[in-house]
Amino acid sequence: CQNALPGSPLALLNERTSHSAGKDREKDQMSGLSKDLLDEAITLLFAGQDTSAATLSWTLHLLSLHPEIQQRAADEVRSVLDTVKSGETSNQ
Repeated sequence: CQNALPGSPLALLNERTSHSAGKDREKDQMSGLSKDLLDEAITLLFAGQDTSAATLSWTLHLLSLHPEIQQRAADEVRSVLDTVKSGETSNQ
């Protein structure tokens, strides 16, 4: 992926020689990181992003349909953030 940020998991996977041809590929496969394994990791990385985005979108949509619940959730988030900001970290 050309848009991967330097140091990101996708950029690191993209730099692996297992995704290129030649002698380096054989050497890389001997290290236990085959192209198949890296392809699976990339698939899981993107699948996780898609499902997380869909879940967040539906959550926000449903909250917009129920303003009273949206307000309660916002109040709870503010309360937790204020507690963390003030240094009071108790498990509730």
